Amino acid sequence: MRGRRRPSSLLAPRGASALVFAALALALAACGGDDAGSGGQVTGGTSAGGGSSGGGGSSPDAGSGGQVTGGTPATDLGPIPDATPPDAGPPSLCHPAPAGGATFTDASEGFGLRGPGAPEAGIEGGRLSAGDLDHDGYPDLIVHKGGANTPVDPALPLPYAVLMNRPGAEGARRFEDHTQASGYATSLLDRPDRVAHFALFGDVDNDGDTDILSAVYTDASGDTGQRAAVLLNDGTATFTHARPSDLQPGRANPPATTSATLLDFDRDGFLDIWMGHGYGEFGNLGETQQDRLYKGRGDGKFDDVTEAAGLETRSPLSGGGLDFEALNAGLAHKPTYGVGACDLDGDGDQDLLSVSYGRQMNMLWVNRNARFENQSMPSGFAADDNQDFSDNQFYRCHCRLTGDCEAPAPGIQCSQDLWNTGVDDQPFRLSGNTFSVTCADVDDDGRPDVLTGAIKHWHIGDSSDASTLLHNASEADRVRLERRPNAELGLQRDWPIPDWNEGDIFSAIFDFDLDGRKDVYWGSTDYPATRAFLYRQLPDGTFEEVGETVGLAHERAAGLALADVDRDGDLDVFVGSSTARCSANDNPPCPWTMSGPDVYLYLNDAAAKNNWVALDLDASGLNANRLGIGARVAVTAGGRTQFYEVQAGHGHFGQQDTHTLHVGLGTACAIDRVEVRWPDRANTVTVHTGLRANTFVTLGGDGGTRETHAPGEAQ
Repeated sequence: MRGRRRPSSLLAPRGASALVFAALALALAACGGDDAGSGGQVTGGTSAGGGSSGGGGSSPDAGSGGQVTGGTPATDLGPIPDATPPDAGPPSLCHPAPAGGATFTDASEGFGLRGPGAPEAGIEGGRLSAGDLDHDGYPDLIVHKGGANTPVDPALPLPYAVLMNRPGAEGARRFEDHTQASGYATSLLDRPDRVAHFALFGDVDNDGDTDILSAVYTDASGDTGQRAAVLLNDGTATFTHARPSDLQPGRANPPATTSATLLDFDRDGFLDIWMGHGYGEFGNLGETQQDRLYKGRGDGKFDDVTEAAGLETRSPLSGGGLDFEALNAGLAHKPTYGVGACDLDGDGDQDLLSVSYGRQMNMLWVNRNARFENQSMPSGFAADDNQDFSDNQFYRCHCRLTGDCEAPAPGIQCSQDLWNTGVDDQPFRLSGNTFSVTCADVDDDGRPDVLTGAIKHWHIGDSSDASTLLHNASEADRVRLERRPNAELGLQRDWPIPDWNEGDIFSAIFDFDLDGRKDVYWGSTDYPATRAFLYRQLPDGTFEEVGETVGLAHERAAGLALADVDRDGDLDVFVGSSTARCSANDNPPCPWTMSGPDVYLYLNDAAAKNNWVALDLDASGLNANRLGIGARVAVTAGGRTQFYEVQAGHGHFGQQDTHTLHVGLGTACAIDRVEVRWPDRANTVTVHTGLRANTFVTLGGDGGTRETHAPGEAQ
């Protein structure tokens, strides 16, 4: 299998230049100037600058118009074999007659999360992070219970666990506790009492293994002085602290960190951190904090560049009261509960998103050459346009109790006036309680769409924004996100109780059944009748809810991570279980009242029924971060092209899914080509051909292609 690197493709930047690039690509293909076959050149129309085979670097763009031939070998990928004619290549692994839909099976006990060999109470926690920590190809798991920044007693069970995916009996797999041996519990002072609330994975020093950003939430309930830690991996899932930097502020500035994502916003080859902060004191608007951007140095240290990058927001207070001008314009600090990063405008760099609790506005920052432009309101991301609060039951009670307004009769008992006139009727309070944000190209038009997950209460009414799938209709210089009613898309829910609460704290977009269409997941939790909702995308772009049908209707689903734990080609699902608000009076009853916030694993069988390919990236040879975070990948098979983007963490308290891209091919077997637009300053594009369906493949930044695992063949 052989690949080539070229300057233009389906993944070139948008606008007029994209049309020129496309025309050039077609002309070259027509005249044979850029041979689409194997065994040809590795070329790059824009220089990626210097760099080492280890990836990364701080060299600026060396300019355009130059051509790089040959490339730098991706030393860890091994030799790139010459292509062989179709009749002499390795045998096809296609499913001759794909069998359609997928189902999930509870495998928690078999994998050691519950039952014999597991802790007595089972593995517990609602903040889940999945990724390959020891580079053996199998994803591992870190579980956190959460809580406050209060002392950890090493004599008691730790509030987190590092679980390694190891071989079990008779070819099975099983998770084994590696927490103490990994060094994850060791504080910067070398004590076994480290505070940790969630984890994200990325290769921050570009040495080829998975490092950890371990974040800490601090509010008025306590502060040990411990802060976020960058834990560097020695390649064996043993971690040591990077030296402190701006990421670890002192006691005078305790960060209420609720979320984070890893990205390379300036494409210098080093991972950066976009970090969301909430309330310093819960519910106190005056104690909301600035979200922050930290620029990586490539050694585990980070510099705060928030203001320099144009991301500064204002205090929501002014003159002893609320600054309504800043709040209503979306310019003030707010309680951020989730963040994300993706390339919404198709220009080759990642834009920043943050979503807000307290029915406040969401924020979108568009990346303009490493400085950011606030397009929250013009893009449509800030909130929907419904500001009619007349169906808010608290407002109706206010009208009844005070006589100051007219409204329909309330549907609740009006024992007190809970409506805050002059605040609750302001635009900034008529948005959503949004926890989660997910980017993925749902309709495969080349532009990532955005899925939000929000808590919505029946008694607050429709001025409170619901969980929504926003269609990306962006143009060259303007991001535009369109909202269609959930009922039009088939994403509505008919709750079985009148006093419902939509508790969508976790969200995901993934092709669970590998039919070539991306599906939608909401983890709804904390309230009676909430559960996991899984929506299968239909050929016409609408959805149908199949959670109960396929075995993924986990009740009060708090926590989510996606990973292929058995490495069979499909994505399995880790789900946590909430006991928040459980009581003996619940109807329907809370299933976790007695057992606690257990973690469950649901194994997917889709890989045995549909065709697929699983893709990992290695940016060796380019000035790009080693894992290719921010890369756009286009897979063409079966007469259509699917688009994916490599990401590292999103949503509420760091939902971390596998970095491997699992691409469903459905009935298609032949993969025509895979194009990767890499996140270096040149936005180098490589084209890879000769891939087999139903295999794991690593794509190199030099154009190399290496098949690493074929579950259908004897190993």
